[in-house]
Amino acid sequence: MAIAPKASSRKSLPQRISTMPRLVSTILTLWASAVLSTASAQYNVKNMMEEGRGCLAAGQYLVAMHLLNRIAMLKPQLYEPWYLMAQAKYHLDDFEGSIHDSSKAVELNPYIPEIYDLRAMSYIQRERYDSASVDYTRAIELSPDNSTYWFNRAWCYDRADK
Repeated sequence: MAIAPKASSRKSLPQRISTMPRLVSTILTLWASAVLSTASAQYNVKNMMEEGRGCLAAGQYLVAMHLLNRIAMLKPQLYEPWYLMAQAKYHLDDFEGSIHDSSKAVELNPYIPEIYDLRAMSYIQRERYDSASVDYTRAIELSPDNSTYWFNRAWCYDRADK
């Protein structure tokens, strides 16, 4: 006696086709939510950066450093959080921290003369005039019309000789 397969164990072709739109819809929904969550994450980083700049401008250096540190962890390829953290540390008289963070910013983007200026000012505070003059030389290469860089480099040369 032959046993026929149960009708419920196999779906007919029309039944399988009717489940396809649900599957496609589910896949599209998952894809759209992934895209939208990525876009909102970028938007949040942008907002966090603006808030960090605002805190820095208002003199809230510790809050700014907290926000900027989170950004640096989320987007390690960005130089700006490191540069802004270096500014905050400079204002808090943490010159070694400022040197470290501005060095990281230079590593990520070596074409911003203001980063070299900040690091040079931190070197000056630590009385490391030779290092400061090297940074001012690089800043002058990037922005030769900035007379402050020329003056500060000459001042560093003078101090290094004493």
